[in-house]
Amino acid sequence: MAILARASMARLVLGIVFLCACISLPFLNIAQKGLLLSSVQPPQPHYEPKRNISLQPSEALAALLSRGGESVPDLFSTTTPSEAVAAAIKDSEHFAQLWWTPPKLCLASSNPSGQPAQFPGNNFCPPVKIEYFKDHTNRFSNANVSEDYWMLDAPALMAIFSARLSPSRWLVNMGSTAHVLGQTAKRTTGGGDICTPLYSMGYHGVNFDVPPHRSEIISFYKRWPRAIVDADGTPAHEIVAKLQHHGVPLDLDFLKIDIDSLECVYLQEIMQAGYKPKLISLELNPAMPPPVEWMRINMSGKCNWPGCSLQMAVSILRPYHYTLFQYPMNDGWFVSDGLLDLLGPLERDTATIYHAGNPNWREEIPGFTKPAYEMRNDLKMLRAFVDKQKGECFQSAFSLLSVANASSH
Repeated sequence: MAILARASMARLVLGIVFLCACISLPFLNIAQKGLLLSSVQPPQPHYEPKRNISLQPSEALAALLSRGGESVPDLFSTTTPSEAVAAAIKDSEHFAQLWWTPPKLCLASSNPSGQPAQFPGNNFCPPVKIEYFKDHTNRFSNANVSEDYWMLDAPALMAIFSARLSPSRWLVNMGSTAHVLGQTAKRTTGGGDICTPLYSMGYHGVNFDVPPHRSEIISFYKRWPRAIVDADGTPAHEIVAKLQHHGVPLDLDFLKIDIDSLECVYLQEIMQAGYKPKLISLELNPAMPPPVEWMRINMSGKCNWPGCSLQMAVSILRPYHYTLFQYPMNDGWFVSDGLLDLLGPLERDTATIYHAGNPNWREEIPGFTKPAYEMRNDLKMLRAFVDKQKGECFQSAFSLLSVANASSH
């Protein structure tokens, strides 16, 4: 009996041990998995102030950067960095420093004639080839632009400007609904707009629009935590208060206005309040070519023409020391005069820039009344006539059509 009792006791002990092992095994596995997960977490780097940063890019990145201007579009192979990179690069200054490599201006010897470039991307060696502008213009206006139609986008320009100053990494985007033929975070043609690539580079910004677009823009911009959405339909006289409310600094990097209504009215309000964007992009009505100065001033139902003319925008911005440097299709791009030399020798005549960027006058744009077409066609014929005769007896008339020359002196 004693032997049987001892045997039963032994079996009981073994059973308890086995049961305990079964119960503890899942907890052991969980603990092991926790250790495994923690072991692969990316290290948290120590960041020094921006001026002391010295980055050593990977061999793959260095190979891309060594290609100069041509590499600019390739540096955005994904819309946002991978999770691992996002975890390791929390400092937006590091992110910007890592991915922004300014293209190099061509040496003077490569342009012995000193001819100014009509398309600013061609002032760099190799040329900065942003396909988006060419593709966008061809699709929208059936322009079939020239092979050297290389305009500069916001990331390329901010990379160039960063050689002289520290970017604030702030933008204001007025008219922020993503367009199917806009610029994506990859800097290609697709869903987005010309501000989209900057958000994937760590930018802060305010995206203004109207209430009917609220849910759409909230859905689009939620992927970037620094992108603020304001879809209240802010009137022009309240825009400065809104900028102050959202904490936009006076020295913002990029101001884009594309609202199909009062572009120049909003522009005036912002500039008069002391804001000094380094770069400005304005949608401008192509039906009113240089030298016509024209702008819509209210939203009265009697007014069915949107925006303002390129010449009007040039005149508004001239006292604030901004210069027009490119006009892709119907968007005027202006740079602060203190940064203009970083873009190399450029065409300065407003009419020439207009025709180079919008070669077919965007003939198929809808919504313009008969007088607009008649006036535009008259100006087009007059310009062609004067161009043909400008070396003979029509120099004064040619100067009239090139009044923007005054803005460059």
